[in-house]
Amino acid sequence: MFSFLVRILGQYRAEVLRYYVREYASLSIAGILGIAGMTALVLWFDPEKYVHDGYNVVGVTGIFHDAGVKYSRVIVGVVLPDGSRRNLIAVHGSTYGSISDRACVERRRSEASEYFRYRLVPAQKCKDW
Repeated sequence: MFSFLVRILGQYRAEVLRYYVREYASLSIAGILGIAGMTALVLWFDPEKYVHDGYNVVGVTGIFHDAGVKYSRVIVGVVLPDGSRRNLIAVHGSTYGSISDRACVERRRSEASEYFRYRLVPAQKCKDW
């Protein structure tokens, strides 16, 4: 193989190519595989889509203020209309400023299944506040 490269490229260029392949072949293969993997992840990863299903006023069972280093958040324990309990997190002041003994939550439904997600929203979004 090397003699074939010497005839085509010349002695100096064949030596440089041989050195490059020995030194950087594993790194190049790893880079190509990494780029191929990331491309496959971007092209074929299909996250589950959620659509808006309505706003609900729910009862609040407890509020816990968690002041971190980077940001401040409030963890709110709520009782949903179906009777189940959830802990929801609010990081915006307009959201946790309107929480008292009740809170406004947005209900989002999965398009693929009947799974629901809830998130705290400002009180003016709920009509029956």
